[in-house]
Amino acid sequence: MAVLDEATTQRFDETEPYFDAILHPYRSLGRNGFIGLMIFVGLLLLIVSIPFYLMGAWPILGFAGLDILLLWWAFRRNYRDARATEQIRITQCEVSVIRTCPRGRQSHMSFNPYWVRMETREEEDRGMTELHLTSHGKRVEIGAFLHACERESLAGALKSALMAAKTGCAQVSGG
Repeated sequence: MAVLDEATTQRFDETEPYFDAILHPYRSLGRNGFIGLMIFVGLLLLIVSIPFYLMGAWPILGFAGLDILLLWWAFRRNYRDARATEQIRITQCEVSVIRTCPRGRQSHMSFNPYWVRMETREEEDRGMTELHLTSHGKRVEIGAFLHACERESLAGALKSALMAAKTGCAQVSGG
């Protein structure tokens, strides 16, 4: 009777992820806060503009309206940009990064988990400023919109998942 090595008898599910996350840019001001801010700024500009209007400087009301319009546009643009996502998935056979831009267009990069490297750039006063995955001349930045402490946490989780995926690849290919 033949004795089988334990590593060769285990079944590995190649689609089972070691890591699967969708990253979103953080926006602290919700819809109600946005409406409240716009009302507050509008009233404040109206109160400041009325004395100028009464003194005959009526164009100030138009510029105040333009200020409100530009503020509204900037927030709307900010909220649209918040629809961008990055999905990072690490399985035994693939590391994939799927980016979705605010307009819905997607780009996809994939790497072999055995060969992928994680590179970081840190600055003394700002913490981790960049996080990249690289392999065979391909390079993709991960979590550019994250805060430095969130990026460091993500780097730790990615490092653990990559080690687990590399171990899984070694066990499957070695058996």
